[in-house]
Amino acid sequence: MVFENVLRAIKFLAQGQFRRVWNEVHVRLYRAAWEVLWLFILPVRRAGRPLPTGTLDRQTQHPVAFESPDHIAPKGTAVNNSTNKKFVLYMDRKLHRECGPGPLRMMDLGCAGGKLVTDFLALRWFGLGLEGSDFSLKHRRRHWDRFANKNLFTCDITKPFQATLDGQPVRFHLITSWEVLEHIATPDLPQVFANVCAHLEPGGYFIEIGRAHV
Repeated sequence: MVFENVLRAIKFLAQGQFRRVWNEVHVRLYRAAWEVLWLFILPVRRAGRPLPTGTLDRQTQHPVAFESPDHIAPKGTAVNNSTNKKFVLYMDRKLHRECGPGPLRMMDLGCAGGKLVTDFLALRWFGLGLEGSDFSLKHRRRHWDRFANKNLFTCDITKPFQATLDGQPVRFHLITSWEVLEHIATPDLPQVFANVCAHLEPGGYFIEIGRAHV
């Protein structure tokens, strides 16, 4: 993989695509720097915080998005396990300032390998990840081997569902979806947003990070 990336970089440089190569290098340096910073910041942030107790679950009649192209050809969930440590730490500080010291709750729509959810778990949040394809569940890839049906669940988010904590409906201070909405058919978007509204705490944040296609 490293050799292939080097060859690609040489090819782009030969074509004069200096900006493209710099962007790729910058992203990798950025991620590496925050991975290191995370190791030092994490113990300080979670010091004194109680470990959340309770059982998360999701109730749905559509546990797998069988009609979704991302389930039929699950390239995303098969390879993606992205997170952003700077984003996680920023939202942790922001929401603890706004909501107080108690355990906070987050839900990630289209969680793929589940890394974003587990980063918030490390900060002692309640974390729930929903993934439309059952590829990661079946193959126990990445964090599904440990958190399947505990914090990571399959669910078709274009259909009604209900998240619960100890059997009771629960709302979340933060709901995220990274590169998800662009994969949802337009007629299904109203139900997706209805699910978000039904699960978002008053004053909470719904953050969608998409990718532009040109």
